[in-house]
Amino acid sequence: GGGGGDSEVKVGIEQFQSITGSGDVAFGQIVEMDTKLGVVDSHELVELDEEGEPLYEKFVYVDEHACIGCTNCACVAASTFFMEEEHGRARVFSQNGDADDIIEEAIDTCPVNCIFYVPWNQLVSLEVNRRGQIINNKARLVSQQEGRGGDVSALVGGVRKFSRRQRIRQMDEEDPAYQQRAQAKKEKRAAMTAAQEQDEGEKTSADL
Repeated sequence: GGGGGDSEVKVGIEQFQSITGSGDVAFGQIVEMDTKLGVVDSHELVELDEEGEPLYEKFVYVDEHACIGCTNCACVAASTFFMEEEHGRARVFSQNGDADDIIEEAIDTCPVNCIFYVPWNQLVSLEVNRRGQIINNKARLVSQQEGRGGDVSALVGGVRKFSRRQRIRQMDEEDPAYQQRAQAKKEKRAAMTAAQEQDEGEKTSADL
């Protein structure tokens, strides 16, 4: 059943937490980050530059209303996705937690295509608006049985008012303006990493 997958996912998160909390903090990660993974929204853990801008140009977001809780993404990219307990849906707990090709594989192998790349401002908006959402599990079953692609989340159910599906605008990675910004940020990350390595090298030689 799905239980085994959940326990594997939890192990993935624990391993990730132990790495980020071990003191060998990679690329300026926040030391306290391991205590916040899966507790705070992923955008709150994104590293920003001195101007308050994120060091990446695209971010991952799961449409939890469309997610069927299959655990695939959390198994493929265990340092990026986990299964949120309340509704049993996938959620991103750490942006860029895995290499790009691993995240791409998780997106490409999602059986319901509910994982999207979004820009920074949309990520923040979506995650803030997601807080306190109530997902109707019955609606998904009804729409699957009747072959509906539409949103019936507010039509089925009892007393509780179910949250409507969020509008997600998929990012256009072919857009030249996006590619230019992404390349600039890639170069900035490389420069920061090089500077960090140089600092560490100078410290090591001083210790000797």
